[in-house]
Amino acid sequence: MVYRHKLDYEFSLEYYNKVLGIELESLPELHPNIASTYNNIALLQNQLSRYDEALNNYTKALSIEQKSLPSNHYKIGTTYNNIALLYTNTNDQIKALDLYEKALNMFCNTLEHDHSTIGSIYDNMGDVHYKLESNDRAMDYFQKALDIRLKSFPNDHIDRTATLNCIGVIYLIQENFTDALKHCEQVLEIQLKSFPNTHPDLAAMYFNLGRVNSKLNQHNKALQNFQASQTIMIKIFKEDNHDLELLYFNIGNTYLLLENHQKSIDNYEKSLQIQLKKIDSAKDHLAITYRYMGLAFNKLGKYVESTKKIKKALEIQSELQNHLEIIKIISYIGENYHKQTNCTEALENYKKSN
Repeated sequence: MVYRHKLDYEFSLEYYNKVLGIELESLPELHPNIASTYNNIALLQNQLSRYDEALNNYTKALSIEQKSLPSNHYKIGTTYNNIALLYTNTNDQIKALDLYEKALNMFCNTLEHDHSTIGSIYDNMGDVHYKLESNDRAMDYFQKALDIRLKSFPNDHIDRTATLNCIGVIYLIQENFTDALKHCEQVLEIQLKSFPNTHPDLAAMYFNLGRVNSKLNQHNKALQNFQASQTIMIKIFKEDNHDLELLYFNIGNTYLLLENHQKSIDNYEKSLQIQLKKIDSAKDHLAITYRYMGLAFNKLGKYVESTKKIKKALEIQSELQNHLEIIKIISYIGENYHKQTNCTEALENYKKSN
């Protein structure tokens, strides 16, 4: 429906509820059209994060379909897939996987094996395995999805990009950086032809490319891609956006490796300010940001400021009882005191770290 395409979910929901009321009064209770309307209502409720209501309506749709349609009808498979997507959103990956498998079995019995719908199911199953950290299984499903996408769509079709990107991310996790780079570059090439230049997916892809470049020690290329991502993010996100924080952190890391220590500090500071505003910020990430800032100040010969930042990191890691990080941090503090010719403090900290 047009309203749904406009993302006006509330208005669409009101419309579908009116349709449902008419259908319940005028159609037999097991009519497939009623099931379709329950499905549409649940899809919208899922988008609005009303998961309990959505599940209730999906269940009604499935009950009607199972009683009124052949057991291998594709609409039943579609409802299984929709419920699985809901469970993915509520982070119940095991239930999601079970329903994706049911949907896949149904579609494999009713559709050609290279049908785009089956490709989408493979994509969804790959995503679940990725979230379950079963990266080899995830890769298998993403490759199956890609094989279908390659047969179904032109080379520059945008529907290929999600699968290519997922494969690139798995390669990055597996430290196969060359293949990760190849897949990310393919995605970016297609996206640049398909999206406006401020699209968030472009920002995400430039960021991923920067991460891969960093792993390949291509720090100047990494910086270029991070900055391309930044150009988009600052236009479309609020100043305290989590993705923007991670971007500033990575830019800081890149400048540190390029030995531009002041710019490194400037970007770590931006990352830090966002983290400090967020109640749910990961404390270990906050500690690492302080430690890296301390290292950058150390490189500039600003040992007092370096020690202040590193002690902040020590305070957080002590709360977390992260002993390996604590040892590392104490060693850095000792180094700072040594460079300040504060030999007593230096010796004390070196002893603590050993």
